Amino acid sequence: MKYILDCHCKGVHSFVLNENNGYLTRAYYADSNHELWQENKIAIHGHKFDLKMTVIFGELINISYEKSPSGEEFGEYIYQSKILCFDGWFQKIGIQNLMQINGQVLAKMQSLELKNNDLHTVYIPKNQKCLWVIQESEPSFGVENKHYSKLNLDLWEPKGLYNEGTKSDMVKYLGLHLKEIQKVTTIEN
Repeated sequence: MKYILDCHCKGVHSFVLNENNGYLTRAYYADSNHELWQENKIAIHGHKFDLKMTVIFGELINISYEKSPSGEEFGEYIYQSKILCFDGWFQKIGIQNLMQINGQVLAKMQSLELKNNDLHTVYIPKNQKCLWVIQESEPSFGVENKHYSKLNLDLWEPKGLYNEGTKSDMVKYLGLHLKEIQKVTTIEN
């Protein structure tokens, strides 16, 4: 799907802006009703690709973690995205100790680069809107598709999430910010 409403959690929408050699550039828009202010709403995770995250407007907090024997215990899960299959799910495979290593605030036109094995999650203050662009590039390391959470993700269901959107939805959420987005990437859609 090119346009996804309620992507990963309620109130966060994803729009593919372009694809280059199999690497996607997406815009994510958190509306004022998003759930990214809730702790553990998005599991701690790495990515298949290296990526660059640039905030177009609003404020996004990137929270980074590393594996550490002295860290807190988190459930370790394998994740299958509903974007890639009919029904998304998590399967617990163990416990992992993680330590938070930083929380970086990104504001308008600030960027952060992450390697594919960098563990992180994001937080946006309650009722605040935010728009950011994710640009994928070649992975630096082997891919380890694991997610970590203090919640029991075996109970997670994608019900109400990953709704197919339209180009009109993209224009609705991104239309006023296209010039700022074009300073960061090209828009092919």
